[in-house]
Amino acid sequence: MLKIKSAGRLAWLAVAALLFILTRAEAAVTNAAPITLAWNAAPDPGVKGYAVYYGLATQSITNRVNVATNLSCRITNLIANLTYRIYAVSYDALGVESLPSNQLLYTPPVPPVAGVTPSPRVLIAAQADGSMRLSYKTTPGRLCGVQFAATPNPVFWQTLTNVASDGLSNVIAVDLNARRVPQRFYRVALSPQPLLSALTITRQADGNMLLRGTAPPGASCRVLYATKPNPTSWLTRASIVADAEGQITYLDTTAATASSRFYRMAMP
Repeated sequence: MLKIKSAGRLAWLAVAALLFILTRAEAAVTNAAPITLAWNAAPDPGVKGYAVYYGLATQSITNRVNVATNLSCRITNLIANLTYRIYAVSYDALGVESLPSNQLLYTPPVPPVAGVTPSPRVLIAAQADGSMRLSYKTTPGRLCGVQFAATPNPVFWQTLTNVASDGLSNVIAVDLNARRVPQRFYRVALSPQPLLSALTITRQADGNMLLRGTAPPGASCRVLYATKPNPTSWLTRASIVADAEGQITYLDTTAATASSRFYRMAMP
């Protein structure tokens, strides 16, 4: 499930966080499986109802569903393999709407064909603390890489963790940092994936070095350095914790006075 957090308020109205839940396709749906949006009631007493807006990501949104005081909305007329933008608003007794919530980008998959066993998918469940619980089915004991990105079709997928499936074929992982980002998309690779990226090193105008890399969100990492590319040992320059997006940034303010310096990153 993906959270949609409130983007702001207008005339003291508030949009509650939305949860995005995939539901199974029904016989009446011919294009794509329906989706259900559900949310908690907004704490603002001035809120008299909610509305959900949706439409193709490449076009202006024209579809509006007024759900009154209901706390869920079902959308059934989506087309598979097209990306939609979805957001919600609340409104007061005069119909004045709040600012929209953060937008959800969603691409409905093609419904399964009768008689064809679909490949397993990552099941995503929002937890009470805002984290995301991920589960996936594969063969028992298989070591898999659970990966994430901020968009559904990124150039690069970052590794959240590597985990082996249990005796019941379940790959289970929890993304504790999901509550700190607007949205997150996931996939599972059927082999272990690198936890750390290569470092990008940029010399600054003053001669110091700016280092950037990626690691699992919240992971403790060490920036190591040496005076030659293949030393017998590396020295620790700094210890850094990756942010919620898995980004590592470090400025080596001693590089300007060094004759040469080489870097690598490691996890304790």
